[in-house]
Amino acid sequence: MVQLLLLFIRSTREGDWLLDLSTIRSLLPWFFAYSHIHYARYFPAYWLQKSDLPKTHPDVHQQLLNGEFTVQRQSRFGFSQVACDQTIEQTCNRDTKTKGRLTDRWILSSHERAEITRECENIARKFSKTRQKKDLDMRKAFKEEEHTLSVMQTVVSMMNPFEFGRTDLVHISSGVVTSDDVTKDVLGAYGEGDLSFQQFCTERLQQGNKDMIATMPENKVKSFATMAKQVKSKQKDREIVRRSDSNLFARLVLIGNSQHVDIREMIKYSLGPVPLSLATCKGTLAKTSKSKIMHFLEGVVGPSVHCVDIPAEAAWVIDGMALLQQLQNPPSTFGLVAKHVLRMLLNFNS
Repeated sequence: MVQLLLLFIRSTREGDWLLDLSTIRSLLPWFFAYSHIHYARYFPAYWLQKSDLPKTHPDVHQQLLNGEFTVQRQSRFGFSQVACDQTIEQTCNRDTKTKGRLTDRWILSSHERAEITRECENIARKFSKTRQKKDLDMRKAFKEEEHTLSVMQTVVSMMNPFEFGRTDLVHISSGVVTSDDVTKDVLGAYGEGDLSFQQFCTERLQQGNKDMIATMPENKVKSFATMAKQVKSKQKDREIVRRSDSNLFARLVLIGNSQHVDIREMIKYSLGPVPLSLATCKGTLAKTSKSKIMHFLEGVVGPSVHCVDIPAEAAWVIDGMALLQQLQNPPSTFGLVAKHVLRMLLNFNS
């Protein structure tokens, strides 16, 4: 997936029309596999229209092959073309931005204001200085190298999926090993998405048996996120939550061997979301009265120490609720209560 995104960026930077078509075609199955409905519905029509240009508009297709679908704003560096909409944002829209309310008058005169702004910048020789490409700056290169080394170090320290001889699918950050059904769905996601894409094009775009905007079924492809979901089932008027961790111990053994962790030391600690001291036999949080813990703390705390000489720089911690409970005849308004409590606080050190 990352490689496809990089190829898509490359097709724009180099103005390669055929690479653009090929990359979009490779991305389409992923939209269908993981049920990105809006992309899956409109991208096929977009791709088919672009693919049919040699038949429908051969002259336009020839211009696109020459790289006319991108803009090259300078000729000193290669690999620097940008998309047309991005160019409009960086030039016309940027020059026409003004403070205040946007009205029809400003919209109709936006192109003239952009031209005036550009001429003023040329008169001021704002663009007279030339510089090398930003991507070639030494500071930029060092920063990119630092980021690359950081990613490599993180992958190696957590769980390196590129180790020789590894056959299981492993989550890089958590080290979780996928189950058999999740592995099957992840490895077959592209194929399932490609079949859904071809069926969509045949039924809705070519034959017209179904409307393109009709409801689309979602693919139930399992992934790493599926393994963390809770499965609920009702038995005898009660709801039981069970996690999909039937092979948890086997995964722990595999992770421990790859990370050189002692399994005996690992299983000393609780594997559940609640500590054993606060959990029931079913793994849920034990319920009890909140006042019991207060009585327990009172039993283990010794008698308070009465200080006679308190240093001037000492910090005072006063229980406000205890002060309110000491009021014998509380005032009738909140303002009077606040003044009375303030006087009590000021009299502590007197």
